Amino acid sequence: MDKKLEKTKIIRKEMDWRTLENGVDCGVFTMRHMETYKGKTPWNPGFENEKRKPVQDSQLRFLRYRYLCKPVLSEYNLIRKEVFEAAKEFEKNSAN
Repeated sequence: MDKKLEKTKIIRKEMDWRTLENGVDCGVFTMRHMETYKGKTPWNPGFENEKRKPVQDSQLRFLRYRYLCKPVLSEYNLIRKEVFEAAKEFEKNSAN
């Protein structure tokens, strides 16, 4: 093992958007962090502070939709057409 790596000090990045109450969206936060972090400071992936919970919730909901739609609608998804047709059928049969 590399001795330099063993001696490296780990620095925990302080983030204004860190949450205390949200224990379910860690994957969404992680994906957004991977998308936006370029190793430079200041860094802001665009999240609101948890004090503005309704706004942060809206941001997380948008990102959940975005991250879920990519693989479902991808041209590499072999059952994309079937999923799309089922979604249209569901929308047609469901109430607003």
